[in-house]
Amino acid sequence: MSARGFAIVAALLLAMGARAQDSRALEDRLVKGLQAIHPALMREYLTYLASDELEGRLAGFPGNDKATEFIAKKYQEAGLAPIGDKGADGKPTYFQHFQTPHDTRTRNTIALLEGSDPALKGQYILVGGHHDHVGRTGQRGPGKIGRPAEGDDIWNGADDNGSGTTTVITIVKAFAASGIRLRRSVIFMTYSAEEWGLLGSKHYVEHPILPLDTIAAMLNMDMVGRGGPDRATPVGGVATAKGDILRAAVTHAAEAADLNITIGDSYGLSSDMASFGAKRVPVISFSENGPCPDYHRVTDHPDKINYDYMAKIGQMVFMTIVALGNRTERPEWNPDFKIPTGASDGPKLGITTEDITDEELAAFKLGAADGAVRLSGITPGSVAEKVGLKEGDVVVAFAGSALPKEDPLGELRKRISAVKPEVPVPIEFLRAGKREKVEAVWPK
Repeated sequence: MSARGFAIVAALLLAMGARAQDSRALEDRLVKGLQAIHPALMREYLTYLASDELEGRLAGFPGNDKATEFIAKKYQEAGLAPIGDKGADGKPTYFQHFQTPHDTRTRNTIALLEGSDPALKGQYILVGGHHDHVGRTGQRGPGKIGRPAEGDDIWNGADDNGSGTTTVITIVKAFAASGIRLRRSVIFMTYSAEEWGLLGSKHYVEHPILPLDTIAAMLNMDMVGRGGPDRATPVGGVATAKGDILRAAVTHAAEAADLNITIGDSYGLSSDMASFGAKRVPVISFSENGPCPDYHRVTDHPDKINYDYMAKIGQMVFMTIVALGNRTERPEWNPDFKIPTGASDGPKLGITTEDITDEELAAFKLGAADGAVRLSGITPGSVAEKVGLKEGDVVVAFAGSALPKEDPLGELRKRISAVKPEVPVPIEFLRAGKREKVEAVWPK
């Protein structure tokens, strides 16, 4: 980062109420923190999280638990306080447990960096991203696109969302390295079962460890590893808080990180900020410009990540946290903000899906080249719910054509993205062994 960049941040933080540090001392601490957000460290973290050892980190399977153990170790090394479920010794752990749709156990991770200001440390900046992905062949789970390739049957999930998880724990390292304590407290959290339909973050907002009304802002990172300087990085949700508090914080942080961004007032519904936004918690989402070509495929590997770019995003988020954590004025929910329904996020059917084995597919007695997608969840108020689709239905045809055996989910996603408003689209599905048909219509 340039000297001008550091000057921008130091001036911003002092203007927002940073206390007990003169400008020079503040800049020195920022330098240490920002230097800790290093591409080589991010590569080390992500190479492990997206390794074959973790088997694609599917919620409810050992690889996912290994990921959470790794994250918890980074929390502990940084001196963060555990505030999760109590362990056998009666003390809080770094985990919050819940059930997957198939009644296996999985867990979020959560830790606390306490603030320094007695008047503000009871308010929290929550920073996180989901750590789960979609597993490997033989593990029943959601969202696998494509099939194993060249002996590779593990969906490693480097970008989705090893990149966001890596950025969270690298920022944890930055706070430890810098010694910066903000006036507000910071919660660091990673969510499991996001791929099942945001289940980890939904579980948290329904069973919060700290009251939701104490969260001043929720920052979410999902797929931040495959962009680059040739296109702007999207930052969304800045209109969820009154005034320009969120916009100003990310604008100055991006300028200091020398990162080109596009700022959006709203946010999408396909990641964990949506769970918090639905509860009227101000949110900021950080992502790349659309899913990468390897999205949910076995080819999403660590060697395809742009670590220099990811480090810049990490520096931007770190400085945004510091700015919001030190500002006297708290971000407050904007009552004029319209919570998104999905129309602004492109056409959505409102479903989550899970894998179908070749044996199950054969039992459906479809054509030799035909495939299917099983629905594991239906979003309330969605097009899918309105036409009567239910969990457990098996979609076999969309828009008048059968789904292919080779990549049924990828093809279904492509066809959904191409639907036109107010034009009926036929959907054929199996329910209790019977073939049924509905017509779906997307609003303008």
